[in-house]
Order: sequence, then C-alpha cells, then structure tokens
Amino acid sequence: MNAIQTQAATALLSIIGAAVLLKLAGAWSSYRVAAVRQDLFEIRDALFDLAVEHPFLFNHAAYTRLRYKINISIRFAHKFTMTRLLVTLWVRQFATLPKDNWPETLSGLPLEIQDRLTSIQKTMLFRMACHVLHMPLHLAWKILDVVKAVSTEGASKAKQEIRDKVEVLEVQAVEESEMETRIGRASLVAAGR
Repeated sequence: MNAIQTQAATALLSIIGAAVLLKLAGAWSSYRVAAVRQDLFEIRDALFDLAVEHPFLFNHAAYTRLRYKINISIRFAHKFTMTRLLVTLWVRQFATLPKDNWPETLSGLPLEIQDRLTSIQKTMLFRMACHVLHMPLHLAWKILDVVKAVSTEGASKAKQEIRDKVEVLEVQAVEESEMETRIGRASLVAAGR
C-alpha cells in the first residue's frame, strides 16, 4: 500500500468513526430523554401515592399545580436544553412574569404534607437540572453528599473525622521517629565496637 492509499484509508476510517460517534450521540440523547421521563413518571407516582393517602389533596391547588408541572416536564423533556434555559433566564429579566407562589399554595396544609410535597417538588427540579446539565445522576448524588457533609451538621462530623485521622497520623509519625532514633543508636553502638 502506498502513501496515498494509506491516507485514503485513514480518511475513510475517520469519516466512518465520526459517523458512528454522531449516531451514538443521537442514541445517547434519546436515552437521556427516555430516562428523565421515566424518572418523572416515578416522581408523579409518588405524588399520586401521597394523594391516595390524603384524598383531599386531589382537589388541592398544591397537588394540582405540582402534577401539572411534572406532566409538562414529561411532555417537553426533549425540549429542555441548556441553551433554552439560558435564553429563558435572559428573557425573564425583561419580561414581567408572575412570581412563583409555591409557599402560598402550600399554606393551610399540615406540615408533614407540606414537607412531602416540597420534597417531591425538589426531587423533580433536581432531576430536571441533571437532565439540562447533562449530569449523570450518580455524580449529582455524590455532589449533594459532599454539600451535605460540608453543611453545619456534617461539618462537625467531618472535622471530627479529620481530627481522628490526624491523631492517628501523629501517633504513627512519633512511632516512626522513635524507631529511627533506635536504629540510629543501634548503628552507632555497632560502629563503635
């Protein structure tokens, strides 16, 4: 094979490789949308289960509003992208839009139900944020764990763990120093004989 044939073969394989990567990127995009929709279905099921436990919720504005948000997210998951998010945030600076009154919507409900509805809403928003940012869920959960560890409660536990590890390292350092001193004395004694 001469140089021209080698270059042609390399170019052909590069084009085939690029085509395969583009196809995989398309498949990945479709998978991401399907995965976020499935997660949103499960979140909506949790919301429904809460309403089954407390039937008055079916007619309450908080349940209706949250279910509507989840349904919209399921329907338009393929349209949620970082670019559209940034454009929307930019347009919102100039547009007069109604403010989110979620806390008002929850008012009047028992605290336990408010907490559960808020948790469901946060889970939905977190999942959508992961989708828009193209962030794998396991990585996002790790980041949240780190954030929680640094929180005030977690920080004291983390500090105590660090102190414990430092104490162990100090003890090891002292033991190694004593061992080096003994070895040094032994070698001096051996050299003096």
